[in-house]
Amino acid sequence: MLHLVNKYDLSLAIIQPTQNSLDYGFVILETLYTTEDLRFIKRSVLFQGTLPQERERMLAECRLEEFEADRPLFQSGSPVHRVFLILEGVVQLFRGAEEGKHAIIGLREVGEVAGITASLSGNRHYSTAQSIGKCRALEVPSSVFSELLERDADLSPRLVERLADNLQNLSMHIERLQLMQTTERLASYLLAIMPDKPQTCGKNDVTDILLPCDKGVIATYLGMERESFSRSLKKLRSVGVVSKGRRIQITDPAALKELCN
Repeated sequence: MLHLVNKYDLSLAIIQPTQNSLDYGFVILETLYTTEDLRFIKRSVLFQGTLPQERERMLAECRLEEFEADRPLFQSGSPVHRVFLILEGVVQLFRGAEEGKHAIIGLREVGEVAGITASLSGNRHYSTAQSIGKCRALEVPSSVFSELLERDADLSPRLVERLADNLQNLSMHIERLQLMQTTERLASYLLAIMPDKPQTCGKNDVTDILLPCDKGVIATYLGMERESFSRSLKKLRSVGVVSKGRRIQITDPAALKELCN
């Protein structure tokens, strides 16, 4: 049985071991963690190399946070005290004024971690992280993050791989903004988020994509107004791109790649 003083603070919980706890040694109320949350955390980049008892103790120092739309996880220039494992929703990283003009430099989706770079360097956050729509994240204190690095020899290589991917994505993003017209930028972005294996329909490869967030946010990320985004999306119909809300269907990936080239 688990009694909570604070709904989102495991450190204030009285924990009693049970046999039905996914090897974590404790049960968490569904209002705090779902069964899927626990499985997800166990497989996550941060915790996949930990032993059950270690993970139980560390999670007791973490907090599950729920963010409404447009709420900051951390602010640019603020001290680094924690990293955030995204469990649900999308987080945007941006530079500039929150309410005014700003540049989105990255998006963090489910399974990714926000705040790694600043935590590893020990500096202040270089960007602001803000929820897009509702978001749930596991808040991992710097002390727990440091212990994870010490105990799991494979964690550093995994994080380096993630950071290398982020750097490559940022490089591609700069190339889009500097060298491509708006329609080409959107085509390049759609190709980047396509799954590796398209669904086959007849003789053609058809790929369905669900945009990670609102089209207005993606338009800002790609350095264009929402109207320009809509016009570019219409132009892409000629190369087999069909849009229905956030769902995008790509019927001719080769033609889309040719447009970018």
